Amino acid sequence: MVCGIELMLIPSSGMKYLFSVLLIFMGCLAPIMVGAQQQTSDTLNQTTGEGARAGWWIFYYDNGQKKEEGTYSNGIKEGLWVSYHLNGHKKHEITFTSGIAKGPARFFYQDGTLWEEGYWNENCWTGPYRLFYPNGQKSYDWNYNEQGHRTGLQQYFHPNGQLKYRGTWEKGQVTGNVEVFDEEGKLTATRHYDNGSFSKKVIEQAPPPQNKEEDPAKNYSPFHGTGQHAIYRMDGKIEKKGYFRDGQLHNGKHYLYNEKDSLIEIRIIENGKEASH
Repeated sequence: MVCGIELMLIPSSGMKYLFSVLLIFMGCLAPIMVGAQQQTSDTLNQTTGEGARAGWWIFYYDNGQKKEEGTYSNGIKEGLWVSYHLNGHKKHEITFTSGIAKGPARFFYQDGTLWEEGYWNENCWTGPYRLFYPNGQKSYDWNYNEQGHRTGLQQYFHPNGQLKYRGTWEKGQVTGNVEVFDEEGKLTATRHYDNGSFSKKVIEQAPPPQNKEEDPAKNYSPFHGTGQHAIYRMDGKIEKKGYFRDGQLHNGKHYLYNEKDSLIEIRIIENGKEASH
């Protein structure tokens, strides 16, 4: 029985009757289908009686491409929010707790390849953190303490996946030995640090020529968020400190060093630009 009509075997001569039954059957389904569409539309981008955003919201770029989506609870972001690049690929996934970015987070390259992932705690990474090359290979495998300082075993990798540097950090400073490996995975040198300062280097074997831009002392913690933050070099010396906006120093100080790693200048940054003296 469908919508109160009992269906029976219909002889071939009764096709006209069968057609009538099908029309009635579709008429019964139509309100159900329309109701489902209305339910989806009615629960998207809604507000409470007080005008606060509630439930699932989707935002769009001017060209109609989806920009961001997630859930509001009484006007406050809650749970996982996903943002997209203009080309449609994911830009980042950020978890919110009572409107604060706090929880698992992932950032993506323009082509949708994973860039970095970890646990974002209001204004810094905490716990295990990984950064990836555009080819998908892991670049960094780090650990942060609850204050956002690197601690414990820290590892860097070559683009081919081979280990590049390995050492231990305490409260944001490198300490003890840092092993250096070539792209074939062979140990080439051991660098020793005392309280974050480089003290000596032991050559295990002749290393291949190295681009100055890949000097481990020039590698520092990536940061793509907004808020108070400090960025440190691999040798533990501070690189930038202050208020960041979308990963860029907006108000604070930029510390510059010479080839001997001695501090030579501190530049003041105001509103994203170097302040004139």
